[in-house]
Amino acid sequence: KSRQRVLQALTEVHSRFVLDNDITYIPPLVSYLQEQIALMRILDESQLIRIGIALCEALTNAIHHGNLELDSEWRQNDEEKYFRIAEERRCIKPYSDRRVRMVATLSDREVRFVIDDEGPGFALVDLRDPTEEFNMDRMGGRGLLLIRSFMDEVTHNVVGNSITMIKNVVPLD
Repeated sequence: KSRQRVLQALTEVHSRFVLDNDITYIPPLVSYLQEQIALMRILDESQLIRIGIALCEALTNAIHHGNLELDSEWRQNDEEKYFRIAEERRCIKPYSDRRVRMVATLSDREVRFVIDDEGPGFALVDLRDPTEEFNMDRMGGRGLLLIRSFMDEVTHNVVGNSITMIKNVVPLD
């Protein structure tokens, strides 16, 4: 009971993470953040699932398309080759020196995630529209659509190597 009383008094948690380019870190990191949000009792289960999906997509994008500079078209043409190149690049410079940084701020007002990669970035205007019929059957390209669908605010920096995702907290009954 004492622990629950203390958790009810918790109004904000601020965490910083630095990841190398290994996507196997993503599921445990996302689980950890979902657990922290659940402990705070600020979002319901369906919101936690959506946040988890958005985080997985954003972190994977930061590693694959940001730090490792993998082109989505490569995956469309040959998924095996795409992942082989990803593994090779994880071990060679300059890719191997790059990191993904994430700041997670969980509060009783909002949950905010800022994810930065050290890649060259991208121009949002160059992205394909995943809702166009031509793109519906493609292997990838829906990550940002999911992120935008599940979060309340999504912004990128000018360079295109940082994403900020915000989910507003509506008090649970």
